[in-house]
Amino acid sequence: MTCWCRLVVEMSTSSYHQIWELLSTLIPTWVCKQGRVLRRGYYISGLVKNTISILIVDDDQSNTLHTTKILVSAGYKVVTASDGFKAIASCRVRMPDLILLDITMPLLSGMDVQNRLRAEERTKDIPVIFFCQQPDEAAKILKTEVPDQDFVTKPVQPTELLARVKTALRVKSLKDEIKRKEGQIKELSLVDPLTSLRNTRYLNEFLKAEISQCKRYSEPLSVVVIELDRHKELLKSFGTKGSDSLVDQLAAVMSRDSRQSDILARVGGFEFAYVLPHTDREQAICLAERMRIKVAGSTFTVGEQTVTVTVSVGICQFIAGMDDEGKILMAHARQAVAHASSQGGNATMMAQ
Repeated sequence: MTCWCRLVVEMSTSSYHQIWELLSTLIPTWVCKQGRVLRRGYYISGLVKNTISILIVDDDQSNTLHTTKILVSAGYKVVTASDGFKAIASCRVRMPDLILLDITMPLLSGMDVQNRLRAEERTKDIPVIFFCQQPDEAAKILKTEVPDQDFVTKPVQPTELLARVKTALRVKSLKDEIKRKEGQIKELSLVDPLTSLRNTRYLNEFLKAEISQCKRYSEPLSVVVIELDRHKELLKSFGTKGSDSLVDQLAAVMSRDSRQSDILARVGGFEFAYVLPHTDREQAICLAERMRIKVAGSTFTVGEQTVTVTVSVGICQFIAGMDDEGKILMAHARQAVAHASSQGGNATMMAQ
């Protein structure tokens, strides 16, 4: 394989990419696990080198070929660009894991390229290592522009280059893992742990966004609040565990009959709410009645008992003069629920 890599690197850039892509389909992927080599390969903080793409951006073809040879020999996948504009276009098509970027190029300098990439959400986190001719000059530029920026000097030394690449990729891997964990934490903070429905926090954020859309495009928006009838008696009869089981089953029944555009959230112990975008009062009434009838016709298992329950439903449509956060909208829907419940429950009321 070494001789193949040497042959490919010494060919033209276009031929090199064609042959290397062919080799990638023929040569098995070598992997490692937990730092222990299983086959010939390299492992960096969860990244297998064969899958890591590095973009080299330099108008100096000799440095590009030299750097490519070093990286390919180490097991990395390499893409090249001869100027900053091509580099930006390449990143937009397929993001590399790392960019090796010449700091002084015609048309668009390395710093200009990095600034443009940092300005775009999709490419702002791609790590960059700069190429430079004079270490002192590069350090002076980077100190004022990007104090913590890494760089390597030309001509590139294999040991130094690979060490810096490995460090940059390890840092990227750790940042990606942190971002993934933060996303999971945020997602969990928006989900009700009992029913796996959205919770009050998510509903408030979603409702605020939908009210903004409603006002901007003059589209109808309605909310439906649903509360389990006689829930205090049910809690006393079945206890917390049995009541939780009942609420979970009730959530499942309502979820199965929801439209994809609607948001169903658990907003209280025995209370649920729908946010219905593009839905006027007549459509909201139809959905609410369908849900009320479906719940009343369902059976639920609590322990060894099979029970039936009913719900009280309140509806309110957004109108001009209501607040942008949906507090008045939800308050009116809850008042309609309270009125339905006071009339014996198992009813749907529309807030006026």
